[in-house]
Amino acid sequence: MFLQYFVFNSNNFNESSSIANSVTFQSGTFLEMNAPPGVFSASYASAHPTSPPAIPPWTTASNSLWIASPTGFPVTSSGNGVTATETSFSFPSTSKNLYGLSLLSLVYEANNTGCEVACPGTSYSGGFDTWPVYQNVAQPVLQTVGYYFGIPGVSPVPGGTNFSTTNTTPSPLIVPFGQPTTIAAFAKQAVTNGFTNVFAYPQQYFATAVLADTNGNPTTNVTGILSPYGDFFPTQPGPVILTTMPDAATGATGQVTLNVIKLQLDVNHDGVMDTSFAGPDNTSAARPFQFWLNNDYDRWNEVDCLPLGVDCDMEQDDLQFAGSLSMVARLTGDCNYVNEENVRTIPCTRDLEDYARLWICGITTNLLAVLPTNSAVTLSWGDVGSPKPVNPTIDLFAAAETDGGSAYLTDGPTATNQIGYSPYVGRLGPGQSIVLNACEAGNCWRGGYFIWCGVSNGMGNLTLTVSQGGTNILAQTTAFIQLLDIKQMYERWTVGDDPAVAPASTAYLAANDLPPGVQRFLYGPPVGTNTPYILHVHGSNMQLWEKDRFAETMYKRLYWQGYQGRFGSFRWPTAGGFTGSATDATLNSAFFDKIQYTAWQSAPGLKTLLAQLNNEYPGQVRLSSHSMGNVVAGEALRQSTNGNVVSVYASFQGAVPSHSYDAGATNRALPTWADAGEPDTHAHYWTSNSPPYFYNVGGASSYVNYFNAQDYVLNIWNTDENLKPDSSLTYAFTTSDGYYKSGGYPTNYIDLSFPTNTYELFAFCVPARCYALGAQSNVAGVFFTPGQVDLFASPYSFGSAHKGHSAEFRSDNMNRAVFWSQLMTTFKLKPTQ
Repeated sequence: MFLQYFVFNSNNFNESSSIANSVTFQSGTFLEMNAPPGVFSASYASAHPTSPPAIPPWTTASNSLWIASPTGFPVTSSGNGVTATETSFSFPSTSKNLYGLSLLSLVYEANNTGCEVACPGTSYSGGFDTWPVYQNVAQPVLQTVGYYFGIPGVSPVPGGTNFSTTNTTPSPLIVPFGQPTTIAAFAKQAVTNGFTNVFAYPQQYFATAVLADTNGNPTTNVTGILSPYGDFFPTQPGPVILTTMPDAATGATGQVTLNVIKLQLDVNHDGVMDTSFAGPDNTSAARPFQFWLNNDYDRWNEVDCLPLGVDCDMEQDDLQFAGSLSMVARLTGDCNYVNEENVRTIPCTRDLEDYARLWICGITTNLLAVLPTNSAVTLSWGDVGSPKPVNPTIDLFAAAETDGGSAYLTDGPTATNQIGYSPYVGRLGPGQSIVLNACEAGNCWRGGYFIWCGVSNGMGNLTLTVSQGGTNILAQTTAFIQLLDIKQMYERWTVGDDPAVAPASTAYLAANDLPPGVQRFLYGPPVGTNTPYILHVHGSNMQLWEKDRFAETMYKRLYWQGYQGRFGSFRWPTAGGFTGSATDATLNSAFFDKIQYTAWQSAPGLKTLLAQLNNEYPGQVRLSSHSMGNVVAGEALRQSTNGNVVSVYASFQGAVPSHSYDAGATNRALPTWADAGEPDTHAHYWTSNSPPYFYNVGGASSYVNYFNAQDYVLNIWNTDENLKPDSSLTYAFTTSDGYYKSGGYPTNYIDLSFPTNTYELFAFCVPARCYALGAQSNVAGVFFTPGQVDLFASPYSFGSAHKGHSAEFRSDNMNRAVFWSQLMTTFKLKPTQ
């Protein structure tokens, strides 16, 4: 090996014959090009001036008087060099240095006489110092025969004790995405006028960094940040080719391929995995990838059965509880679901909305082929052997899509393939690891694309490690992940959930079903003024757990639409459990009427909350409501008389009279037996020829109706309206006395009148002489009819079955994504389709 020292002329020596430029040399080291302050004086190492002065050369190729020998007299070839004692030395004419270059002269310091010059073929006797000695050798004639690249501190490099001239560039060189790396480049040069197999390794400057194509050839796509000194900051995963600056004499360049590895997540959940450094899909401790636990119960189940459980329909729902096929009697959340063979599987396509994607970027088949023997590519939390309980647990499955796409969320056949044929890779918890290149059944690579779900909460660094022999780490890269119960990710507002208790006038945060020790979730102040907030109001006939399930389904499906804003649900006291037919509804009219009355009473609490939210998110609040939740939402907006508190209001299958908004909406004739001549107070509130109840109502800048003229439940709604006044609760009407409530007419009765008893009259007495808002097209008034959405028509196809009334919250995302995409458009959160 040719150990490279700087050469100087006599002007570089001081009166003590020492080097006078403050540069220090140590045996066995090389002067790194990436540390210019150690080479040049301070005036040249300072901040770059606009027009920097030229740095004067210390020497030229033909001026090498003299090279300082750090060991005193030069080390020469055995049996053919200078011999020296403290009093004499001999300098044969055939002397060569250890590189085979002829020694032309020596400068040494003789006692009492200063520096002397010795020529070949001479000897000297007398006192002298063996240090310093300077040698003048024949100029080396160098020929570049290759290049060597390495990572200082990881790879052997020239000048190091573990480097040999037989070393070739380590293959592969692997570096982590988004982390600074130093690459050292050397031209391997044979000394043609010296010994054979002796080489010089002058360090090289770098010129470019470009992406490699699939064949490993350089493209013109510049990537990363590269300094001439080899400081490289990778900004894209995959193979990157670094090229040195051309040799001044020959123009030759060297190239090396770096394999940049990265763990990729869709952090902003827009469906695009942006692998760039400047993109939105990078994580940090301050900005982890947040995702929810897969601890719900997505299953196929029988629904809408006739009495005695016959003639049932089937649907995928998020149930209150469920088991596995092999453990039916035991509660099994989706993250622990197993099939009949006790193999971890995904229970149904609905459950796929609880799975995110993970890409292993930069680990290509070409890279795997050149990994050293006994190399392992592993995933862990960086705590193998020393588990940290704060780290989460996840389950991995191989992705069905060969390109790692997101069709498993939107395409039925892809989803079916994903749950049926894509193998379970394993569970990764604190202290555990998964080897991705372990051979199983002839397959030695698990692939670069996975989907995964959360099993237990926590926050940690998902770590990809490439190592050799289990201890020699070749490279590592990480991604920050935080897993939470979904109830820690959105606000749950309520005015009460017990139908026997009147709703509160002010909404408060719900505390039910939170994990132990977890506080009720409340967002912090919004970062900007354009942060959107969507608030949803549920419908009637819902149990407490169902209210949360519907809200969480909406949260998830908006998430997969790329929604970047905040979300909350508004709960109000409604009874649940009615599953009967229209015939059964005639026997339960009081059930529906009482719920409707509670809905009207819940509006003040919603009104107050909307004002509060609009104060925090001015002009950015969007409101949606489902079924009878439209009574709550509509009345809350009607009461918001101090300006609009909602940007867009979307009514889903509204169970409220269409005449309340538009007196011109289609009339519905009451059956003869039900028509007592009650005035249409919804269309004309509350006297004849007056405008509708919600006439010219404010509260929202825009109203949009999502309707289904064949909606099963809204047809039942017609039946309930026919039964008003509700005689089972002693309400009655006569043309002479109007509405009243009685324990026995004509005595002991209570007159009911507008506006004093409006809520009670609408809930129990006044029949709707129209169809429900959610079953009627072209409802005008405050509604923007060009924006209406027909849910019976394709591509929504909600149908006429009972389950279709809540179809947007049921089934799977493959069938319902089109609805949520349209809602994002309605809410002006994405461009018009």
